[in-house]
Amino acid sequence: MLDLDRKPEFDERLFKFEYHAHESYASSRFLPSDEVRFPFSQPGEYVLVSKSYLYVEGTLSKHDRYTLAPNAIAHAFDEVKLAINGEIVDRTNYPGITSNLKAYASYNKSTIKGLEHAGWMIPTSNEALNPCVDVNSGTFSACVPLDTLLGFAEDYRQVLVNVRMELIVNRSASNTNMIIPRLPVASGGTLSTGSPDVTITKMIWYLPYATPSDSEKVNLLTMLGKDEPITMAFRSWNLTVFPSLPANKEFSWTVRNTTDLEKPRYVLFAMQTDRQKKVDKNAGFFDHCKLKNLRLHIGSQVFPYSRLNLDFDKKRATLLYQMYVEFQKSYYSKEWAEPLWTFEEFLKNAPIAIIDCSHQIESSTGNNVVDVRLEFETQDAVPANTTAYCLLLQDSVVTYTPLSGIVRKGGGGM
Repeated sequence: MLDLDRKPEFDERLFKFEYHAHESYASSRFLPSDEVRFPFSQPGEYVLVSKSYLYVEGTLSKHDRYTLAPNAIAHAFDEVKLAINGEIVDRTNYPGITSNLKAYASYNKSTIKGLEHAGWMIPTSNEALNPCVDVNSGTFSACVPLDTLLGFAEDYRQVLVNVRMELIVNRSASNTNMIIPRLPVASGGTLSTGSPDVTITKMIWYLPYATPSDSEKVNLLTMLGKDEPITMAFRSWNLTVFPSLPANKEFSWTVRNTTDLEKPRYVLFAMQTDRQKKVDKNAGFFDHCKLKNLRLHIGSQVFPYSRLNLDFDKKRATLLYQMYVEFQKSYYSKEWAEPLWTFEEFLKNAPIAIIDCSHQIESSTGNNVVDVRLEFETQDAVPANTTAYCLLLQDSVVTYTPLSGIVRKGGGGM
């Protein structure tokens, strides 16, 4: 306050910061079930994966009756992978469902509005017109930030240098989860008939290149010349699917095996009834299916400590909403939460169970293999065609040596 002679400080560590377009291999197509690879091989450049984005163009047929679903571009893929020096360092399977679950827990309404150019919109039951779609022609374009699709891009905010990379996306076998009914339907004229579809005509990976100042470049080259491993710690998003739950009330689901080096820190659980691959339904909504209790077992540890005793018929689900609200504060180390959904919207649109298991007993060996198991029960037998989803947000550590190019997975926790 009294430092009147204090000089202004300017951040001049970068000379230049610009986006370069990386197109897929010439033989690539963008049809359902195709694999599309975007290469990067310029070892002398400093690139920032966390700020990169995927640009997509295409056309929606029957656009007078249908529109793109919220987060539709993510539903266009079955898998998104990032490879560094030939090693897959991070992957997201079923990125449509995965990014929906992660977004509902992480975003607020302002964040969604800031992602309208990515094809996002707040899902509602009485209005649906995706802002990326031209209402007259059905053409669309979207810029999807990579940090909405990969945990590596969200968490690792440093530049990469002296690496070869590939962004690999596998197209979904069907486009139906990308499409929802347009509300209200276009007025005037004769409405089209038949089933809608999506055609993707262009995909480009835009990757930012950073040019450090001379002094910063000297420091970086000195560090890189030592060829010491650079550690990249992040939280990967791993979704496991139970495709069709039996018509029971009690379930024990062994989700997967994991090690102490890749501990789940948060687990998101949700159910859907008869929403997949149906253009007349929104795959972005989830159903509570009268969930009553849920317990997570990681080896011998159990979360949460107490039973939930939910009752959606009596609107007794505040514990579930409290777990949802607390996620943002815990995951992002925030003082307060800004949830996307109000309590009413949460119960109606996305009753997700979020279990915070970030504090666990450490193993003495550090490489034990343990089961991750969910036990849950519902008040009534679950309806037919109900799918369960379990999203693990878990520790991942990758190291790479900039000169020798060696990439290794594994290491200590975050």
